[in-house]
Amino acid sequence: MGFILILVALLFSWILVVYRYILKVDEKKVNTGYLLKAHIDFLLMGILLILFSFLGGKISSYLILFTCIGTATNPTLFIVLAFNPSIDKSPKSILGLTTTISYLITTIGIGGICLTYLFT
Repeated sequence: MGFILILVALLFSWILVVYRYILKVDEKKVNTGYLLKAHIDFLLMGILLILFSFLGGKISSYLILFTCIGTATNPTLFIVLAFNPSIDKSPKSILGLTTTISYLITTIGIGGICLTYLFT
């Protein structure tokens, strides 16, 4: 999954170049700042997953699943914001609830893996 996220990060770096520098798309239509955040987040999450994979050991498959879902979902939410800048971002909106659930899943997965390595 880490390698997939890094490939997605590369894809969005090129999408960012095309939108920002070649097509010069209006920021009101596509927020390239969010594309940059997504690119960086995909890259960091991919590297984190690859580092976890080299640690070895017995990790709960649920923690691995939560980590993979969370690390893919969090940067994807930046993509939603990039292409729909006027979306409702309030905590009670669908985006707000999705973001909260995604952060919780990521925290449980990554935090659980870290605690597993610390205490085993």
